[in-house]
Amino acid sequence: MFKRDDKSDADQYLKMLVKVAKADGHIEEKEYRFIQELGQKMKKTPAEVESIINTDTDNIEAPSGTDKLRLVFDLICIMMVDKDIDDNELDICTSIAMKSGFEPEVVKDIIYRVNQEVKQGHTVVQAYEKVYETLKNVQ
Repeated sequence: MFKRDDKSDADQYLKMLVKVAKADGHIEEKEYRFIQELGQKMKKTPAEVESIINTDTDNIEAPSGTDKLRLVFDLICIMMVDKDIDDNELDICTSIAMKSGFEPEVVKDIIYRVNQEVKQGHTVVQAYEKVYETLKNVQ
């Protein structure tokens, strides 16, 4: 995901997620909880994550050591977790995916696959993890 010993990479990673979450003008409660959970996995305190959430995300770029596929998946999950995909969120995810070396269609493909898993009874997060594991092994 990121270099665990590099605090600035973790901050940048979370800022990328916040950027997508804020793309529709606000952060939904589910998006907020997802960002906080990821922050905890990155050894961030809730206050540190809150500080990141409140920063300006206009000029955020992906950290150099980031697993590009994981980043795209995390961005898509943050976009889908509230079950409302805003066009601006989709545009940002697609743009970041393309800057990460993926074809623009990859975002819509992942969304389709995740939705198929959700229809089979998985939560968005469970579906996203299952699809990630499948595609990670294809690369």
